[in-house]
Amino acid sequence: MDLKNENFDFTKIIPIGAVFITLCSSIHYIFYYNFFNIRIINYLTITEYASLFLEHILAYLIIIFGGFIFSFLSNNWPKKSGKGSVIFGMSIVIIYTLVRLFFFSEKINERINEVTFIIFYIIFLVFYLRRLKNKNLNVLVYLAIISIVYSVSSGFVSAYKVIENESKLKYEFKFEENTISSSEKKYYLGRSENYLFFYNNTSKVSEVIKTNNLKSINILEKNN
Repeated sequence: MDLKNENFDFTKIIPIGAVFITLCSSIHYIFYYNFFNIRIINYLTITEYASLFLEHILAYLIIIFGGFIFSFLSNNWPKKSGKGSVIFGMSIVIIYTLVRLFFFSEKINERINEVTFIIFYIIFLVFYLRRLKNKNLNVLVYLAIISIVYSVSSGFVSAYKVIENESKLKYEFKFEENTISSSEKKYYLGRSENYLFFYNNTSKVSEVIKTNNLKSINILEKNN
């Protein structure tokens, strides 16, 4: 797949890209819900998989756009004078991120983010060094690796945000016979078309509730 070909039709890779983004979003949710011992694939309908494409499309578009920008810059950076500058610059960024990781990141979800950024920097650095030897090196492989790393990482980050109770919202689900609410001990994880997912932080047990007879949903700000 030669992206430099002037006659290359980008519309051909749009369906492949959509399927790949859907796959990455699925990976995110699989790791997120698996953290709470929920096999999310058992609770999703086929139509819901299509909607996963839209859930994180902005994040993946930023990754793709950033990857192509870096690819363009690395392809046009002077070999002799640029190599040392790029390696030095990215090394400084990695060291800075390590300092943040060990001395300033108090929450686990923040530490996962820092580690993820370090992995990104290393991948881009490897790509740049290999690009110096091979101008035709395909950036799509590296973008795919970064996207998958992001999917796994964001799944764990979302899970630890729940465990660390970072949500500022309270959810109330009103059924015909009762009302189920999130609380400081009972965390709302999310929902599918037919199910609600909760996690009890005291008993460490997840709960899956059918949405039959669900009448309304109230989303409120928590009282400080």
